[in-house]
Parts: sequence; C-alpha cells; structure tokens
Amino acid sequence: MVKVKEVMNKDVVKLQHLSTLEKCYRLLEEKRVPSIAVLKKNKLIGQIEREDILKFVKKKNLESINENDIKKLKKNRVFKIKKKCETVYENEDIEIAIRKMNENNLSRLFVTDEKGNLVGVFSRSDILKLKRKGEVYTTIDYMLEVIREKKRISLRNLSKTLNLPEDLIESWAKALEETGEIEIEYPVMSSPIVKSKINIAKN
Repeated sequence: MVKVKEVMNKDVVKLQHLSTLEKCYRLLEEKRVPSIAVLKKNKLIGQIEREDILKFVKKKNLESINENDIKKLKKNRVFKIKKKCETVYENEDIEIAIRKMNENNLSRLFVTDEKGNLVGVFSRSDILKLKRKGEVYTTIDYMLEVIREKKRISLRNLSKTLNLPEDLIESWAKALEETGEIEIEYPVMSSPIVKSKINIAKN
C-alpha cells in the first residue's frame, strides 16, 4: 500500500507560534490556502484558518480588513487564536489518511513524523498523484471508465463493482470532482450519485 509520504506535498505554508497575526493574515491572502500550520520550533502545535482571523477582527472576508484591523493583528500573536488540527503520520497508509479526512469532513491533513515534526500536507488532489503508482492508478482509471460507461452510478454500487470500501471510493470521487472529470450529487435518502461530466456535456 502507498504511504502518505510518497504523495504528500512537502511545501507547507507555516508560521512560528510567536509570529504576529498580521503576518498570518498576509500569508493567507498571498498563498490562498485554507489554513496555516502553527509550529513551535519544528513541532506542529495547531493551525489557523482564515475564519479564525476573520472572527478575530469581526469581518466577513479578508478583503474587508482595514488599517485598524491590521494594527490589532500586529499586536497579537499566532498562539493566541491557534486551534487543534487533525494530522496523519508520514508512514501511514493513504487509506488511513483518506478515512480520517472523510470522518472529519476535511479536504486536507497536515503530515508529521513520529516525533511530531511537520513534514508535509496531504490533500484530496494528492490522491491523483497515484497515477504513477501502477496498481492504484489502474483502479482509479477503471473507476472512471465505469462512471463514463454507466453515465451515473451510486457510490454504493461503485464500491461493490470495484470491491473497495465506500469511503475510499468517495475520496477518489471527490478528488476527481475537483479536476472537473465527474460530478457528485447527494440525494437526501440514498447513496451519493457519481456522474460523468463528459457525458453530461454531450447530452
């Protein structure tokens, strides 16, 4: 099985816990990431999301932050509003990371080594890097073929067809949805439906 460290992104946007919130705000605006890792030396101790900054200055979006807000952010440190974050170990199987993202409704996880040092970030889009890992890519490729052939199929039936856990199939589907290749519908009373966007375009 493929390990998290084989496909994770090592380029992580991060800050030391004594950095100012103003620096955090600038990074969020510049990098356009959903969250920033907070470190104490190299140990991951939490994260700050853009919503945390907005809540702190009582604004609805980063663009509305003004000079008075900047002054307030400059006077306060990152550790003041940091919060806990879900992580995964670099040597764990990607299935564990995928399951953890699904259970917590997350799009990504920070990756640590056994000592708690931050070493990367794993996101749904990283799943598609498995294209180079023969066995797993073949499965994803076959899944796409099934979806295109059926035009629409429930995750439950797709799971049975591929003989793989439904949560794993859902994560692959969400990653493929981000690329624009498929679309996922969420009916109220039944399993999510996966549709090929190529077939949708033809119809």
